[in-house]
Order: sequence, then C-alpha cells, then structure tokens
Amino acid sequence: MKAEKLSESGSRKLIRDLKRELSNSRIVATGLEMLPIRWLIGAKYYEPEKIRVFLESMWRRIKPLEARSRICTNAGSPAELLAYATQTTDLLRLLKNELDEKRDTLCIADRLFALLRIYTAAFLRLYFLTVSETI
Repeated sequence: MKAEKLSESGSRKLIRDLKRELSNSRIVATGLEMLPIRWLIGAKYYEPEKIRVFLESMWRRIKPLEARSRICTNAGSPAELLAYATQTTDLLRLLKNELDEKRDTLCIADRLFALLRIYTAAFLRLYFLTVSETI
C-alpha cells in the first residue's frame, strides 16, 4: 500500500481527534487500575495496568506528530485509526460500567485487548511512516 501525505488541515484534525480519544481512554484506564481484577485470556493473565501500556505507547508519540505539518498515512488508515480509537474508548467505558455493576467482563476484556493490539499497530505504522518521511 502506497503512503500518502494528508493535508495540513487534515493532519491537524486527525491528531486532534486521536489525542482526544487517547486522553479519554487514558482517563478510564487509570480508573480501572484501582480495581482488583484480572482476566485470563488464552494462556495469559491481563491486568488493567496492561491497558495503559498500549495507550501510553501511543500517547508519548502524539507530540512528535503534532510538531509535523503533514502526517503520512496509507489510504483509508486515518478513518480506520479513528474508528479504533473511538471503539477503544467505548469498550473501556463499557468495561468500567460492567465492573461497577459487578458483572462478568471477560468477553469485553478479550475484545478490548484484541482491539488494542490492532489500534496500537495501526497508530505505530502511521507514526513511523511520518517520522521516517522528510517533510
């Protein structure tokens, strides 16, 4: 897939929208860390702290992207990336609500961690395409 540069306004909007969703997700994820919960997904245990590992890997790369006038991306990936960001925030909020109601959250956590892997990989592709490009 060929990389393309977004316009300056499109780049600013994408980074602003991603930053907003990442911030919202980080807030919810921080609240989850207080809860004594873990999920067995496959053969591994996942604690709420692991959610922030994914989110923080993206969050600390937002500023370097903000400093760029134009973002490099693959066709279709900005919309997919924003969809992943929004779905992540929505799943985190659902997870928090279900935990507050003392309901089983294994299925939600499973979906969330699968999404976080896809979301983080897509974000890092955009990030490395952009920083490796001489704009």
